[in-house]
Amino acid sequence: MALSRVAGINRDATAIQASRMRYPGPGSAPAVVLASDRTFPDALAGTPLAIAAHGPLLLTPPTGSAEATLAEIQRVLTPGGTVYVLGGESAVSATADTTLRRLDYAVVRLAGATRYDTAVAIAAALGDPTTVVEVTGTNFADGVSAGSAVASLHGAILLTDGSSPDSATQAYLAAHIADTRYAVGGPACAGDPTATCLSGASRYDTSVLVAQQFFPSPSAVGFASGASFPDALSGGASVGAGGQPLILVPPTGELPSSLVAYLTTNASTLTSGAVFGGVAAVDNVVASELQ
Repeated sequence: MALSRVAGINRDATAIQASRMRYPGPGSAPAVVLASDRTFPDALAGTPLAIAAHGPLLLTPPTGSAEATLAEIQRVLTPGGTVYVLGGESAVSATADTTLRRLDYAVVRLAGATRYDTAVAIAAALGDPTTVVEVTGTNFADGVSAGSAVASLHGAILLTDGSSPDSATQAYLAAHIADTRYAVGGPACAGDPTATCLSGASRYDTSVLVAQQFFPSPSAVGFASGASFPDALSGGASVGAGGQPLILVPPTGELPSSLVAYLTTNASTLTSGAVFGGVAAVDNVVASELQ
């Protein structure tokens, strides 16, 4: 397996590099999904939207300078293209909408009163898909593992309130009773015990279970730190667009035995892999173990 590293000087720059890996040509994406780089829930739910819209998931600070991200939008998206802005104005400021409209982009903001409502709004923008994957909205790990898998199912991500159901999610599910439902991770499985449960002993084991379920013979795979969310979000959207899994790895130390088994089992089909994030996110020892 040929392994590469996709990284920038910070989380926003790594998202830009993930965009350039998947969409190398100028104007090669018809849409972009833009989310806060400070919190995970909106971008987590937005991963299947980015893949369905055939565009990258880019990150921006809630306020302040975002010149590099704006430059990437202008590179990958021609005027007239759509930018989906996720979350309310505390997540991504209204200034971003104004700036993008001045550049002749169509801006669609998908937001609700809570992270759970925003996930429902994103699901509606996906055209009410027939598959839903539920993950906890209080921690990122299970959701980023599920992101690329949801895309392979042409589905949506909805959020539970930890191990409890959320009212917005429950209302959506009640209106879509025929949907196929998966719950990824222990909290989501507890929040909806009627869904098909995928949960391992750790976030890393859960990540591998998702890959085993939806990507039994991958030709390529993405890896990102299981200790922080930004690289896994943008990386998941990038590899998911190619029909590949995103698997979490520890920042340092030994690889989980479940991951070793998965890679060994699929050694005959795996030709390439990408580690998203710099050495502070996933160190070179872990990268060498993957190789």
